[in-house]
Amino acid sequence: MSKAVSRRADIDLLRAAAVLSVILFHFDVPGLQGGFLGVDVFFVISGYLITTHLKEQITDNSFTFIGFYGRRVKRLMPALLFTLLLTSLVALWVLPSTLLSDFSESLITTSVYVSNIYFYSQTGYFDTASHLKPLLHTWSLSVEEQFYLVWPLLTLVAIKFCRLRLVVGLCFVLSLLAAELLYVPGQSFTFFMFPFRIFEFAVGALLCGLTLSSLNPLKRSLISAVGWALIVLSIALLDEQNRMPGLLSLPVCIGTALIILSAQSYNKLPLQAFWLRIGLTSYSLYLLHWPLMVFYKIMFQPALDWLDISILLVITLIGAEFMYRYVENRKWLENLSFKSFSPFYWPMSLVVFASLFYVVSPELHKHLLSNPVQKLLSSTPTYRETKNKLDYLEVEFDLREHEQTIVIVGDSHSKNLAMAIGPLISHRVLIQNDMCDPLSAESLKGVELKEHYKFHTNKEVRNTDCSEFHKSFIERLKSASPDFVIFSERWQRAALPYLAETLAEIRREVTPHIMLLGPNIELVNLPLVALKGVDSVSDINEVIRSRLLDLSDVEYSVSRIAKEQGVHFLSKAEAVCPGFQCQFFDDEMLFYSDTNHWSEAGLKVFGERLVTNARFQAFISKSEPPAGSYDSWYGNYEETIDLTMFADVRQLFQHSQKAQRFNGQSSVLVIGDSSVTEFVSALYLSKSKQGESITPLISACPPVLLDLPSKLRENILRDKKRTSTDCTKHTEIFKRELKKGHIKQVIIAYNWPLYLMEELPKTLIELKSTYHADITLVGMKPRLLRTDTGEPKVQLLHNINRKLDEVSAKSGVQFVDMKSLFCASEEPVTCAKEMKPLYTAPNSLSLAGVKYSSEHLSILVEKNYE
Repeated sequence: MSKAVSRRADIDLLRAAAVLSVILFHFDVPGLQGGFLGVDVFFVISGYLITTHLKEQITDNSFTFIGFYGRRVKRLMPALLFTLLLTSLVALWVLPSTLLSDFSESLITTSVYVSNIYFYSQTGYFDTASHLKPLLHTWSLSVEEQFYLVWPLLTLVAIKFCRLRLVVGLCFVLSLLAAELLYVPGQSFTFFMFPFRIFEFAVGALLCGLTLSSLNPLKRSLISAVGWALIVLSIALLDEQNRMPGLLSLPVCIGTALIILSAQSYNKLPLQAFWLRIGLTSYSLYLLHWPLMVFYKIMFQPALDWLDISILLVITLIGAEFMYRYVENRKWLENLSFKSFSPFYWPMSLVVFASLFYVVSPELHKHLLSNPVQKLLSSTPTYRETKNKLDYLEVEFDLREHEQTIVIVGDSHSKNLAMAIGPLISHRVLIQNDMCDPLSAESLKGVELKEHYKFHTNKEVRNTDCSEFHKSFIERLKSASPDFVIFSERWQRAALPYLAETLAEIRREVTPHIMLLGPNIELVNLPLVALKGVDSVSDINEVIRSRLLDLSDVEYSVSRIAKEQGVHFLSKAEAVCPGFQCQFFDDEMLFYSDTNHWSEAGLKVFGERLVTNARFQAFISKSEPPAGSYDSWYGNYEETIDLTMFADVRQLFQHSQKAQRFNGQSSVLVIGDSSVTEFVSALYLSKSKQGESITPLISACPPVLLDLPSKLRENILRDKKRTSTDCTKHTEIFKRELKKGHIKQVIIAYNWPLYLMEELPKTLIELKSTYHADITLVGMKPRLLRTDTGEPKVQLLHNINRKLDEVSAKSGVQFVDMKSLFCASEEPVTCAKEMKPLYTAPNSLSLAGVKYSSEHLSILVEKNYE
């Protein structure tokens, strides 16, 4: 390789930054929501290096297509083939048959470098389903290979017959325009396809022959710094909701170009050798990290905590180092001859392997499956397979000649419901399903839709323009002339405040009988993950029952809205799960095809239970809702939470957030410092906030609404090690949550310093007078200390709690005495012995301590906010 494109420290550092941003983004590290832009950095680097190399060889007449592709094969194929071999072996062991079939297809498309097209046809890059596809990351390798196929010929023609920079510039403009103009919200066509990535390669190609060597070192350093700033800011500020690729990709591409142009040596960079090694092994790192993460999530848990991330990162680094030394950079590769057609030996070997795996893997998989539970999982069709198999029924339901019409509205759950009850009733059944919330435009008047859908559980909806759907919602219902309308939806908390107005509008404009269905019973994990490690079929029901999402607040809200509007309500959970003894499988298949959709077997069993339910029969007969028909199954269901699943309180807190999906409208705000983590976890375990959704707001900054005196502010900032900007931002977030108008109760849990007591009443008064919130002030827990002899000693904090009690009484808010909760005795020695098993640090509860406090939280306010 020529000197111009020889190993450069700046490019290796770019590779290191790019691959780490991608890896950490995929490992769910917070704050790196734009980490996927690391791929764009790689595309720019490839454009620069490949074009520079091609130009030099074409200019000195040493270029041949065989030589070029031979070098590319030698560089890329060994590590890729090794990764695919290793991944295939693990896939045989880990994946159920349905996922293994998808994997085999992706293996073939990867072997012929069209996996980007395949994955576009299957799922979006940011979808949850993507985390079950071990080869999804190869889409970018396919894009690179497609670039290698096109670019040499284009460069050769451009140099021989016109100006290279002119041709590259034209490619840049056309590709960027196409990416912007053909972008469709909610679709990933432009994201995956090579033509819309050409402009990124072109940015690198335009650098060919340019240099800033004439500038002094200071100016080049400034240019390099600007480049790094553009990359860092793009990764920090952009996310999957932005239109990518396109104009928003340009800053990271330009940043990469500036760094390459400045050609800094980075001799004084801390840990330079480490970062350069990351850059050197970046290809192996990229190949290894994604399948490793997918298999880890399937085998252990779908949500990664910091321990999981650390384990994955260490394994990835070690594995990549091994691959680089013994696979990617083997000396014997240098002796390979690329005369004649020998460059095609490697890709042909890969295609043969992929084809053989596709043919033999189903039989191999059957022989490897000795676990009866895994066999059951393998025999259960996926949701997509079930949907495709039953889609013909939709037409049959529509063509029925019956005097009465049922319209089922909602998302994919509307179709799931239709397939369950349709074969069992004679009515004409129409399905009006969409990803967007089943709400009218009038009910959403004044609502910013992008903000409304910001936290939707279906990521694809976040990039979809739902305005036309909402505008036509009522008209489409009217055109169907329904006698009955059934709402079957995976209810989003953010949609519930607007549902009542939509129902009122339907009753004015359409006047049918309406029924709202509560949410499906929903699993925390996919069945293949939830049942990992379960050996006996007889244990399936018990295991799944212990791993259900708590959707009590959603069902409670839907039932209250139905009652207020005088429409029917049916708890799906109660109808399909009588007596709370849920059955999730028969002798052949599971009743669930994923976390929230019924399988073909489930459709038959649950459909019969639904149509024979007294509430459904009353609805179909146009009777009034029966007495007690607004009761919720979740009102009596008690989720069993096995604390042995969690290593510490932080993990339990993260689980509680995922289980209740704190991403929609909430009625309870718990604010404070680290005490919030313990308190929210205890509320989750205690169920004392049945039917409520909780938002935690955690910061070391004091939970006050008003500006503090300057001296007091200095004390707090010094004690809490926070800046004034940090705390101002925290207060603004506090106020913003309150201004939304849906917070009915504020619980404040904080390690209060005495000097803040005089300022606290001002906040309490403003909370009551301006935001009309009920307030609960949580007192200080006793502190468990250790003496020199190792004996526990307790600090009861009487002064602070007494002051908090006085402030609460004067302000007319509720006070929870945590001291009496943990320490019934006033005797410090006895109290210390009682507390010892409940603490892990002087002021931190153990899992046992959180469970203990949850059992005594009945003293909290338990009002119905109807």
